[in-house]
Amino acid sequence: MKIEIHSDILTVDSFRQRLKDLGITPNHSLLLACSGGIDSMCLADLLIKSGYTFSVAHVNYGLRGQESKEDMEFVQLFCKQRKLPVYVLNAHEQIKVGGNIQEQAREIRYSWFHELLSNHDIDFILTAHHMNDQAETIMLNLIRGTGLKGLAGMQHSNEKIIRPLLPYSKSAILNYCIEYDIPYRDDSSNAELKYTRNKIRHKVLPLLSEINPKAIEHIAQVGQNISFSRYALNQLLENLNKKHRSIKHTGEVEYDFTDFAELGYLADYLFYELHGYGFNYEQIKNLCGELPFVSGKTVYANSYQLITQKNKVYLVQSQNMLPSSVRVNVYPFHYITHSFSLEIEIMKVSSIHSFQEENTLFILADGFIDTEADIVIDYWKEGDIFQPMGMHGTKKLSDYFTDKKIPVHMRITTPLIRVNDTIAAIIPFTIHELFRVSENAQSLMRIRYKTQKAVE
Repeated sequence: MKIEIHSDILTVDSFRQRLKDLGITPNHSLLLACSGGIDSMCLADLLIKSGYTFSVAHVNYGLRGQESKEDMEFVQLFCKQRKLPVYVLNAHEQIKVGGNIQEQAREIRYSWFHELLSNHDIDFILTAHHMNDQAETIMLNLIRGTGLKGLAGMQHSNEKIIRPLLPYSKSAILNYCIEYDIPYRDDSSNAELKYTRNKIRHKVLPLLSEINPKAIEHIAQVGQNISFSRYALNQLLENLNKKHRSIKHTGEVEYDFTDFAELGYLADYLFYELHGYGFNYEQIKNLCGELPFVSGKTVYANSYQLITQKNKVYLVQSQNMLPSSVRVNVYPFHYITHSFSLEIEIMKVSSIHSFQEENTLFILADGFIDTEADIVIDYWKEGDIFQPMGMHGTKKLSDYFTDKKIPVHMRITTPLIRVNDTIAAIIPFTIHELFRVSENAQSLMRIRYKTQKAVE
């Protein structure tokens, strides 16, 4: 029969049930993160009484002098008496003065824990976070400003990190330690109000508990509810992405909102999709007004940019912005950028078996092969004109791009071949009429175009 877990009652039987629910068995290799404080010593005792074998990891930051040393010796003695393998990291030299000490300490210990996990074939890292810690984390995130991820708080299991005490309150842990006379160390820094978390622990949560004795439990439950909401939202986003998101052959990500049903949530959808790239909600809201969008609007974040084009938004790496022009002075000529590569060769027409190669253009070379022609790989400039193959007159290159429905952001990164300042080819689309390969042609230039993946 399954044993129910109550937040205010911690027993060995309910703890065994909790481990079972988490998929942890006595056959797993476990590493307990142990400071020597009441929470981690309670967890160590529960693991021993539940019949689990485990090793222990302790970090000595040296921030409290002799007190830190005594914490370390306490954990080492505990492990020696119970024949538990113990790993100790002396990290006082890794803490940088003037930085956020708590954040530094967290980064140091988790980096080390994962090293131990890899080097000693350990399955899971166990931490002693409990319900009160969860409420503190959620409140801290809320105060700093956060989204659903921050409001969800800590996860019960996060890949290799397991938090078996998360459903239990601090009072349940305290009562357990009193009942079984569990030894532990007090960390004096936990009482210092210079840390924001301690202010929440000692000032905010007690006040909320005066208003409602179950406030901490309710806050933790909200985190659990939001975790499920995040899961449901991710499922919704997956469905929306199947319909509206695609990765183009040129590498950029395209969002097509032509038939997006809930226009009022368009900016919210894009924000949840793209905030990981560094875009904030205000940027996306300003970018996406009413459909159709104003074409060519652009916002930047880190190494990425978002660009509008009618009913579409494109996510592009900023490195794909306009490169410099390059002179072609040797053959074969190889040219590589973040978004494409070119291979340019001069060849005899008689050596070509087919003019139907994919992503390949051929231009007549008889007029410049034996001259000092200026041949350049270049990009669109304002005022450029061009005579597309098969057309009698010229037209602006910008009008050609519009006719071909080439998105704004691709126009400035579309490579051109200029021969003595005349646009001979728009790669990979077409060539200039004057450079058409005729029946009497002797030599030609073959231009092979290959796209690179631009957005990971």
